[in-house]
Amino acid sequence: MKIQTILLSLILFILIFTEHTKLYDILEIKKDASEAEIKKAYHRLSKKYHPDLNPSEDAHDKFIELANAYEILSDPQKRKIYDIHGEEGLQNNRQGFNPFDIFQTFTQSFQQGFPFTFEFGGGSRTKKGVNLELELFVDLVDLYKGKIFWIPYTKNVICSCPKGGYNCKACNGKSTKRLDTELIVVVEAGMHSGDPIVFELAGDEEPNTIPGDITFILTQTPHQFFTRNGDDLYMKIKVSLLDALIGFKVSIAHLDGTTFEIEENTVTSPGMIRKYSGKGMPKRNFPSDKGDLLIEFQVDFPKSLTENQKKEISSIFNQI
Repeated sequence: MKIQTILLSLILFILIFTEHTKLYDILEIKKDASEAEIKKAYHRLSKKYHPDLNPSEDAHDKFIELANAYEILSDPQKRKIYDIHGEEGLQNNRQGFNPFDIFQTFTQSFQQGFPFTFEFGGGSRTKKGVNLELELFVDLVDLYKGKIFWIPYTKNVICSCPKGGYNCKACNGKSTKRLDTELIVVVEAGMHSGDPIVFELAGDEEPNTIPGDITFILTQTPHQFFTRNGDDLYMKIKVSLLDALIGFKVSIAHLDGTTFEIEENTVTSPGMIRKYSGKGMPKRNFPSDKGDLLIEFQVDFPKSLTENQKKEISSIFNQI
């Protein structure tokens, strides 16, 4: 029994006193930072490393890393799990394992005598809360450049008072209280309409229940000029009959705010499509690699001609 006690004490010591500071280091804060300090640090660093503002090669990865750290540390439940069990504990919890149950397992095993067993995966005795799915409307510019949405969110959280604390003013004995927070939704450049962005365990907290997930489904609103097909963009341009015959130059305003010029020196047939490589949407995870832009040319024919115009046009075509 002495060996068993030593083993139990050693395991508990490792679980309790192992310092998990990686996420705190990412946000450049101390482990005892308040919710306000966590939020302030994230806002400061997210502006510093936002890919639109920081052209360095590692800005995109650093930005995603910051968002992940904030998403965990800004949630009291996830932060508690991380502080004790680290990122591995969060991963186990997502698979249906409640890492706090391990202490109950130790206690029961100690009382009943070794050997004891651990229950992972589907062995959790806690139930999962309701998953929530929400629609997030974005425009094509958001999907081209990437964008951050700070979405206010009020949720139930477990009150820190003793269970059944009827004198608790925060929860009035209900064991849960309302918390005003926000979800940082990071839309990455190159994402598609219909893509999900999942916040695991971000739902309401209830006793003996694993919080459900909150999922945002991206829904793209129509663009005035461009339509999207995979990583390619498509648009129509109307040119006059004269330009279709003798050639033209036209400037295109792109989704990133820049303009580029296209030039046609040959006869443009109605419905002709030209492909411009690398002018399409950025490919997710490889934003420097872009699809193509397909432009369909529509010829604006005159609605009517005078007799003199007909004769002049006939004369010109007879010489061709």
